[in-house]
Amino acid sequence: IKPTKLLPLAADDKLGSKDFTIPLVCCYGDRDWCLNTEDQAGEDLIKKRVKFNGAHNNKYYLIENSGHSMHIDNPKRLAEIIISEVLETIQANKDEKSLSASNESME
Repeated sequence: IKPTKLLPLAADDKLGSKDFTIPLVCCYGDRDWCLNTEDQAGEDLIKKRVKFNGAHNNKYYLIENSGHSMHIDNPKRLAEIIISEVLETIQANKDEKSLSASNESME
């Protein structure tokens, strides 16, 4: 993905970096003006990051019946996504700690 004036965070030295391993979730409204101006930059960024550190850490959502202000246009769906992602991250962290503790006890 090429960095643009509209989405400089996708640059290789920012969110597009393979060293940036924090989970990333991009949400766009299906009528979001950004979709027309950024040529699917958010979706392309997620695809690029999946190559670096897996699909479970990088997700793209297109929120139906929403423009750029998803929190106003479809707050229920946006909240469902946020809650789901937070709960999934909590569970993944618990699983990782459990696996790590199990490995330590085997040593």
